[in-house]
Amino acid sequence: MATRNEPAVLTVQGNWEELFGNERSALERILPDYLRPRRWFGGKTKDIRSVTLKHVIPIPSSISTVFYNLVQVGYVDGALDQYAVPLTFASGAHAQNVLDNSPHAVAARLEGGTNGILVDALAEASFGSVLLEAIGNNRTLSTSQGEMRARALGNDAAIRGSIPLSAMIGRAEQAIPP
Repeated sequence: MATRNEPAVLTVQGNWEELFGNERSALERILPDYLRPRRWFGGKTKDIRSVTLKHVIPIPSSISTVFYNLVQVGYVDGALDQYAVPLTFASGAHAQNVLDNSPHAVAARLEGGTNGILVDALAEASFGSVLLEAIGNNRTLSTSQGEMRARALGNDAAIRGSIPLSAMIGRAEQAIPP
């Protein structure tokens, strides 16, 4: 198991994208340790029974494919929560930059067929831009389980006027300090 300061290490037999397919059980095993310290995670005081990737939606991005995961967290008391957890891959200098500047965004280190890190895609400004573009253009993304529709609430054009939207990475710490 990973500590609060060190991400889990996953051995991947092949491409990192297998974590969202044939090797998803390995990812599901490490997600409780990743989720618990997140500022936005509501089940901090509960005992986690299971974490399941319910829907996996691949979204092409300039950084790498982003897997927009709808994750179900089951607790020992029988309660369930659902979270959106977008994850992507980084290697080489890009991975080192994430490790140096946003270590809280690292979900796992990957070894084996793929060496690098699994990263919270929201730590990548380019993914934020992909989401804003999808919302601004009312895109529908197909999944094996159905569709995900990106829609603005209210009148998006009236909100932004003629100024294009751009994504910014939040600088607030996303993990609870040890």
